[in-house]
Amino acid sequence: MDQIKRIADCIVTIAECPLKPIIHQVCYVVQYKSNIEDLQTRVDKLNSLTGRVQHSVDKGERTNEKAEDDVKKWIENVGKVIEKANKFSEEANEFVEEEHQANKKCLHGFCANLKPRHQLGRKSTKIKEEVVKLHTEGEKYTTQAVSYPPPLQETWNTSTTSEAFQSRSSIVDRIIKDLAKPDINIIGVYGLGGVGKTTLVKQVSDLVQQKHFFDEVAMATVSENPDPKRIQGEIADKLDLKFQQETTAGRALNLKERTRNKKILIILDDIWTKLDLEVVGLEPIGGCKILATSRTREALSETGTRNEFKLEVLHERESWILFEKKAGDVVKDPTIKNIAVEVAKRCSGLPVLIISVASSLRSKKKYSWEDALESLKKIGRNEMQKKSYSILEWSYNQLRDNEAKSFFLLCAMVAVRNEVSLKDLLIYSFGLGILRNMDTLEKARNRLYSLVDYLKDSCLLLDGDDDQYPKIHDIVRDAALWIVRKEHQVLSVTSGSELKEWPEKDLLEHCPMIYFGFHSTFHAGLPAKLQCPKLKLFILVNNDDEPLEVPENFFEEMKELKVLDLTDFGNLLLPPSFVSLTNLQTLCLVSCAFADDDDVLGKIGELRGLQILSLARSNVGKLCKEIGQLTCLRLLDLSHCFKLKVIPPNVLSNLSRLEELNMERSFKNWEVEGVTDERRINASVSELKHLSQLTTLNVSVENADALPTNLFSDKLERFQINVGGEDVLRDYLDNETSKKLRLKLTRSDQLDQSVKMLIRKSESLSLDLVEGVSNCIPQLDSEGFPQLKLLEFQNHASEMKHIVESINCTHSAFPSLESLVLFNVSSVESICYPQLGTDPFGKLRTIRAHWCSGLKNLLPLSMVNCFLKLQEMELSHCDILEKVFVAEKEKGDEIFIRQDMDPTEFCQLQFLTLRNLPQFIGFSSIGGRVDEIHNNSAPLFNRKLKFPKSLEELKMEGLDRITSIWPDYDSKLIKLSATYKQLNSCRNLRIIRVDGCGSLKYVFPASAARGLEQLVELNVTNCRSIKEIIAKEEGDDDADEIIKFVFPKVKKLRLRYLPQLGNFYPGMHTSKWPSLTSMEINKWFIPQVGKLGSDRRGVFV
Repeated sequence: MDQIKRIADCIVTIAECPLKPIIHQVCYVVQYKSNIEDLQTRVDKLNSLTGRVQHSVDKGERTNEKAEDDVKKWIENVGKVIEKANKFSEEANEFVEEEHQANKKCLHGFCANLKPRHQLGRKSTKIKEEVVKLHTEGEKYTTQAVSYPPPLQETWNTSTTSEAFQSRSSIVDRIIKDLAKPDINIIGVYGLGGVGKTTLVKQVSDLVQQKHFFDEVAMATVSENPDPKRIQGEIADKLDLKFQQETTAGRALNLKERTRNKKILIILDDIWTKLDLEVVGLEPIGGCKILATSRTREALSETGTRNEFKLEVLHERESWILFEKKAGDVVKDPTIKNIAVEVAKRCSGLPVLIISVASSLRSKKKYSWEDALESLKKIGRNEMQKKSYSILEWSYNQLRDNEAKSFFLLCAMVAVRNEVSLKDLLIYSFGLGILRNMDTLEKARNRLYSLVDYLKDSCLLLDGDDDQYPKIHDIVRDAALWIVRKEHQVLSVTSGSELKEWPEKDLLEHCPMIYFGFHSTFHAGLPAKLQCPKLKLFILVNNDDEPLEVPENFFEEMKELKVLDLTDFGNLLLPPSFVSLTNLQTLCLVSCAFADDDDVLGKIGELRGLQILSLARSNVGKLCKEIGQLTCLRLLDLSHCFKLKVIPPNVLSNLSRLEELNMERSFKNWEVEGVTDERRINASVSELKHLSQLTTLNVSVENADALPTNLFSDKLERFQINVGGEDVLRDYLDNETSKKLRLKLTRSDQLDQSVKMLIRKSESLSLDLVEGVSNCIPQLDSEGFPQLKLLEFQNHASEMKHIVESINCTHSAFPSLESLVLFNVSSVESICYPQLGTDPFGKLRTIRAHWCSGLKNLLPLSMVNCFLKLQEMELSHCDILEKVFVAEKEKGDEIFIRQDMDPTEFCQLQFLTLRNLPQFIGFSSIGGRVDEIHNNSAPLFNRKLKFPKSLEELKMEGLDRITSIWPDYDSKLIKLSATYKQLNSCRNLRIIRVDGCGSLKYVFPASAARGLEQLVELNVTNCRSIKEIIAKEEGDDDADEIIKFVFPKVKKLRLRYLPQLGNFYPGMHTSKWPSLTSMEINKWFIPQVGKLGSDRRGVFV
């Protein structure tokens, strides 16, 4: 009766309305299903149109064009409308399902709910109107340009200047035109040091890659003394080439084979003399071409260039633009601008000089500008190189004090291939006393870092690839060496130079520093006696294979010597005159082979005032007892002394002023505690307790039982300590100031307060935990781990179930942690569980778990938002791992499904590797379909945890329960927005490798496959259920439409052991692979291989 009453009420309501509106409203109710289906059809057409427009936009972007504003706005509006359609479709799908279930219980479906039908029909019509409008607007973009080329100056951006200069852009244009000519394979650019050659060829590199003129670009620095192996290595790194041979000739063959007939541009920067390309293995034929730079045209032509372009200095206007940018707003001051213009002119158009001078004057007062101009006016009109040196000398003179000046000149002297080792700078500058009033190495190191930053700010040093190796521009270094030779009569023989005979006696008598660097040639031999009474620093690298003998009286006239560095000396014997070096502060005998350990080290022990001693990488086997006499020693470096087996008792403990002890990969034969003095032949670890000033310690104690209680001091600021293992941690934070600790303890009492203090201070921590630790917090540290950046648990079988478990945690347990590694940890079931009150991992970027037999899931679903900054995830050989995220209320078959959860995406995830996870069913069951949740298989991602757009590499191996990578959409209504979303979901994907995924049905849905613009490699093997690589979707049923797939960057395609594979795509289609260089499709293990590219359905191009 109630149902009849509702119908009667509806009829009465309709009767009260005019006829036309009545019909309109009735149609909403009667035709609601057809309206929804019509909406789907319209959305599918809009998706297809959007895809074509997006492809046109993408094509323009690949040639550095910019999309028109109205096109971008239209695409944005399409996204919003389809998002609205998606939400509507979910509502409609839910209603249809509910009505279907209700009708089963009612006679002839008489339980129809008219009001929701009316609402759905009306809403679908309104959305359809928006879709139709957008489709009409978008049709014009298929016949007109959707993007435009930007102004030329926006193309030539560099790291030195963000301005586009005509003098540069015209040369870039000409170089690119020549690169396109089939008969020109080697092109050169030459010009004065500091004029911008390297910057220009990097511009060329960026542009040819943007425009896809070359498939690959590799760059190597040649420098003054070419090292073919190093050049080969730099090129191979860029080309991802692994050499099969070790000899230079063998590597050359590998490199030649790798580049032959490939579209590869090789950039050879900074050629000084003729470079034999054959020796390196470069054969510029076919598509392989070479772009080289040099200071001289002669070096280029001898190397074999066909065309050479001279890069001149900047024009006056260009110079001013760059100068103004680097000097800042101060040049806008009317009282300074005219002076600034004159100063800029004096920089001769050299970018390196302009940047240096302008940066020195940034924010300075008028009188500083006037003084600078007067100084620059005094520079004579000599040839350009000398003028540039003079201008750089002015920048040098502007340094704040003699400490900074001396430090800068020392940087230039000891630089190797334009890189400066801060470790070497510290021991040299401390020994020379350059760092004023520094009475500890800790203070000296802090001052050194401050000076490096100051010189970078003065544009005299540059950032390097490694924080511990800043760089110096070659023209800045040349100018610094010119200054130091002119002012201080220093003898410096740098890389590529040679010394045929020693200078006159008068020069040597006033010489304060002598430096024979790496790759220098030394033909003069060592004189019987080097008469240098004012010599403070002597560095000699023996670059000859033959041993260099030191004469008996060689050191007799060097009474003021403070720093002595002899590197790569074989069969070394220190002469009797060595003990006369009573003022020596720093002694480095690096990579030396001692003829007699006791003789060499015994003489060193006579230098009671010595503060720094480095025997790194030398062949010393026994540290004699005389070393214990060096009671002033602050730093002892025994790193990589692999033959060091004996350190007599009490030698180390006598070094009471020692601040730094480095024994990395060196001595390990520590005596176990309790051995009597009569039986001891080696030092015990407890001797380190006597070193109360120690701030830096690098040591390995393989036998944890040799570890005394409370060994470590809280004064330690840098440490690399290994207890119970072979090596300290995997190289992750390899820098001078890192704090690394690896513990493999045998008893719980070894986890004493000093060890816990180290754990608290560690930046890298690897733990083989002892029995009895069930919760990392608070049993290791109740306050958390504030400095920890890398945490590794390995080989652990105690009762610890979770890394973080305490629900009472009021602070972030790992606020700085960037990487978490679990290796062979059988007890851990999840990382943290139950839900914590705070985010324990604020900065986590990497998670790795390998061979963890007890791991069921990684994290609770309630914490998913705490891990959205993940960049890399690698999970392998975890036998019972089912999900990454698990809902807290999932218990057996009772599953708590939070379908109201907002969709989540790991928007920074770039690398995902999943290997040999037999029970793995995806990132989470939340958001999956009910049948997927209860069955034994599921998609990798679903509607709630979406495929990350940022992903670059996806590697899947041995995942038997994964049916698809993207979510399966089993309802047409849900499918309304899937195409649009998936079209953009994998635009950054570069590599996908799928192996041994037995339930996987396909690799990509069609919509996702249309967006694979960056894909380089597609490798699918050993998947027994795959029937097609690209799956058909709803809306792709038009028999007359030919679907087009384009894979512009794919180079490698591999399809093997796919017994069910019948089609690449099960509909009419074409596929284009313009960059394909390697294709393997195994016909013996793909029975229907002929259908992939030869039948009426698909065409490979």
